[in-house]
Amino acid sequence: MLPKKSFLTLAHASIVVAAARAAAEADGVAVTIVVTDASGEMLKLERMDNAPLLSLLVAQGKAKTAAHMRLDTGQVGKLAEILPALGTIPGVFPLPGGVPLWDQNELVGAIGVSGGVGLEDQAVAEAGARALT
Repeated sequence: MLPKKSFLTLAHASIVVAAARAAAEADGVAVTIVVTDASGEMLKLERMDNAPLLSLLVAQGKAKTAAHMRLDTGQVGKLAEILPALGTIPGVFPLPGGVPLWDQNELVGAIGVSGGVGLEDQAVAEAGARALT
């Protein structure tokens, strides 16, 4: 018998986005928030008023990177300092603001945030991820 697999629903993605948006509003930063499933495909996107247009692409890239590598994208950035070729792989965003989403020890998705500076994006993404626990 095949194992049962957890997955992120649209309702879960909405909870993650709402928590991230609340954190961004509390910090006074306008961001784009993307939540993906475990394969890195988008489930939900929200662009706050005045979030930079480029943040759409970057938030999605951070979420995909976090899902594909199963690491915070800030950690991916640290790895890219040691392994510079990592930063040259198409689609890899080694910038803070991408966080994998877990159910127990199983990857169920990721959140990517862009629009603030790196540490602001990371804090907002972490706030969204905490909403699942």
